[in-house]
Amino acid sequence: MSRLLLLCCLLLSACASLNPIQAPKVLVNSVVLQPHASGLPQLAISLHLSNPNDRDLSLRGASYDLSVEGHALLSGVANQLPVLPAYGEADVTLLARPDMLGALALAQQLLSAPPKDGLGYQLHLVLDAGALLPNITLNKEGRLGGSTRQ
Repeated sequence: MSRLLLLCCLLLSACASLNPIQAPKVLVNSVVLQPHASGLPQLAISLHLSNPNDRDLSLRGASYDLSVEGHALLSGVANQLPVLPAYGEADVTLLARPDMLGALALAQQLLSAPPKDGLGYQLHLVLDAGALLPNITLNKEGRLGGSTRQ
C-alpha cells in the first residue's frame, strides 16, 4: 500500500513539473465554398497553425464553430490533423457545414438593420492534444472587415 502511495506521489509531482502548453497561433488562409453530394454547401476553411512550444503537438482531433452577429453559422469536427512540430508550423483544412437556421436568422437581421461597422464574428476552436495533455481552446473574435481579437 505504501508503495502505491509513493508511486502516486511521484506521478503527481512529475505531472506538476510539466511545462504548460501554450495555444498554437491560428491564421485563416482562406475560406472556399465547395459543392457537396448532399446538395448542401460545404466550406473548406484553410488554417495556418504555429506551435510556440518546445515539443511536438500530436493533434488527435478538433471541433469548431463560427458565429456571426450572435447567430450560429458554421460547425464541424476533424480527426485527421497534422503533427505540429516544436516551434514549427503546419497548414490544415477544416470542412464545415452551414447552420441553415442560423444563416436565415442572420440574413433576416441584416435585411432589417444592416451594420455600419462590419459584422462581428466569434470562432471557437478546441484542439485535442491527446490523453495526457489538456485540450487547447482558441477563441477569436473580431469584425469582418475590421480587427481581430483573441
